[in-house]
Order: sequence, then structure tokens, then C-alpha cells
Amino acid sequence: MLIAAPNSAELVHVWMGAIWAGGIPAAVNPELKQAELDYVNEDLEPSVTLLHDEIADVGRGTAAGNEAGAAKADPMDVAAIVYTSGTTSRPKGVMVRHAAYTETGRSFRSWIGLGASERLWACMPFFHINAQAYSLMTTLAHGFSCAISPKFHASTFWQEACDLEVTSVNVVGAMLEFLAKQPEERWMPSSLHRMYAAPGPDPERRSELEARFQLRIVTGYGMSENPFGCIEGPTSRDKVGSIGRPRQPVSGAFENRLRILAPDGANVPDGEVGELCFQNAVMTPGYWRAQEITNVMLRDGWLHTGDAGYRDVEGDVFLTGRFKDMIRRRGENIAPAEVEDALREHPSVE
Repeated sequence: MLIAAPNSAELVHVWMGAIWAGGIPAAVNPELKQAELDYVNEDLEPSVTLLHDEIADVGRGTAAGNEAGAAKADPMDVAAIVYTSGTTSRPKGVMVRHAAYTETGRSFRSWIGLGASERLWACMPFFHINAQAYSLMTTLAHGFSCAISPKFHASTFWQEACDLEVTSVNVVGAMLEFLAKQPEERWMPSSLHRMYAAPGPDPERRSELEARFQLRIVTGYGMSENPFGCIEGPTSRDKVGSIGRPRQPVSGAFENRLRILAPDGANVPDGEVGELCFQNAVMTPGYWRAQEITNVMLRDGWLHTGDAGYRDVEGDVFLTGRFKDMIRRRGENIAPAEVEDALREHPSVE
């Protein structure tokens, strides 16, 4: 099922309803241009496509009509597809396992230090793994409530936090800086006490923002292919550029392992830069209809992220950049080739 709609409770009902019925939903950016949407539609070949104005009625029906019971699924089966840009010119569909969602939902609370009763705030787009795995799944796993905003607005953020009575929110680094640029009088006290930021600011900047916003900022690293990634710890919190250590499932069902490799595939010693590679039981089995790319990213049972970094003698991991070209815009990856493809289509560009 292809879904292109802004954040809403109905969107969540439709997405969950598709999984409940045994389907595989793919939520995509509702602001995709027609050519981009056509590409995803051609790549996915969905049996059902739902766009903006179709979500509300279907979502209400889905919320009320699923008493028949859930489809049976193996935890290792694919639950959903998340389209993400890599180093290729077209977005690719990351296949996300049921267990990736459920294990992340069970674990995220402990990763960022949430309490027994919380109200999470999903203001990041639902076509992003962050809102799906961290906000929604944590809500479901622990019986929390979840406030859903159609879009992030820096100018009204603190008023919304107050009105919605939320306690925790996830942002990307760009969103945090948008908030920092707002006039100080826009901030107001609320129940918001925890903010997960990936990537996060440097320690000095983080301390400054924590004092200004009166909350705790927890930093980490994750990706659609592996929502486990890394999380800050006591030793990494004050180190510039550190993303902490590989985060582990609270269930203890598996280990999230990290290797840092040289171009020849050998482990690099502590302090030397190499490619961050992860291995765990719930990481993606690959990309939808993209076996060639899957073979590049998943080699010898390890997920090759393309991210460059190193590990210090204490075991903390540092992110230093990318081994391949990548543009980061508002927390999203954009392949330079995507921009080049768009430029080439313009009649004034040779």
C-alpha cells in the first residue's frame, strides 16, 4: 500500500491497519513532485494507493473496524517499507522488519530515560523511520499517549508543547537550530522534559540549549536500515562529535554490534577513521527490488552505512562524515545525483 498524506491520527490508523491486515505499507512524503511520486508508484507497484484527501474516511473506518484479528506474521518478516535517499539518484525502499519496530519500541524508553507515564510528541513526518519506530512504537509498547502534529513549526513549537501537554519529543539537529534561532520570548514553560536529537549539538551548545529550554537533550544516531544505531552514554556526553555506543535491546534477544572497517575490510584500530558497519538480528534484509544496491550495503552479514567515524579507547564512537557524497537537508539524506537529475530535465541546462 502506498500512502502519501500529512501526519494525522487517521494516517497512523491506515498504516497500522495495513500491517494488521497482512499488507506492507509505504508512507511517503506528501510533498513529492508528481514525477517523484510516479517513480515510487512504479517501483512499489502497490495494490492500493491512498492520497491526502482519501486518508480521513479510510482512517476512521480502519480505527473502528479491525475486530476480526491481526494477520499472523513472523517477527522477521517485512512490516513496512521506508523510502530513503542513498548515494544513488533515486530513493530506495528500505524493508523494515516487524521485530525492528517492536524491539525499538520496547527499548527507546530506556535509551533516552523516559518514565512510567509519558505523552510523546510526533512532530516529525510519519514517512520517516524516527516517527514510526521511536514515537509510535514506543507509545504502543508502553501504553503512552502520543500527540501528532501535521508539521513542525519552530515559531509555534513551545505553545504547541504547552497546549498538547507533551513530555518528550524527537527532533533532528536542523530542527533544534531552528528553535534556537527563535526569539527567547517564544519559549514558555511546559511539561516537555526530554528531547531526543539526532544528530545532536556539541556538548557546550547542548548545555546552553538545555538551560535555555529547561529540558534534557539526549543525542544518538540511527538510520532506516538500522533503527538501533548508537546512543549517548555517561562517558560520551561531554565529547565533541561522539554518538555514544551501539544501543542494545532491553529484551536481550540479540546484540547490536559495530565494526569500523578500512576499505580493504580490515578492522581499524582505535582512533583511526573507517566505515561504520552494524550487525544485528533486526536490521533491514535489504532494499525493495534493488538487489544490486542490497549486495553493496549488506556484505558478509554486516550493514555498511557509508558513514565515516572512529572509536576511542573508552569505546565511544565518533561520527566524522561520509565516504560518499550526500546532502543533508532538514535531517533528510539527498543524493547529489537527485539534484543533478532535476537540473538536467530543465530545458535551459545542458
